[in-house]
Amino acid sequence: MLNTDHPKFFSRLHQCVYYNLKMVEIERSSQPKVVKLVRKLSLIGAIIWNLLLLYLIKPIDTESLRGTVR
Repeated sequence: MLNTDHPKFFSRLHQCVYYNLKMVEIERSSQPKVVKLVRKLSLIGAIIWNLLLLYLIKPIDTESLRGTVR
């Protein structure tokens, strides 16, 4: 199970939200589609990177929590 108590978990999610909002701003601009795509590529890469780092956070051992309520 994902460790949502990890100190970096929500900060990385917030970074993804920020990058997504930047992509929305780019999409709403009147620039040509090719320019929009080039500008968004680094943001897409940053979102993928942050999601990968979230995935690599050591998970919670759910077996040890069996039968408990959090």
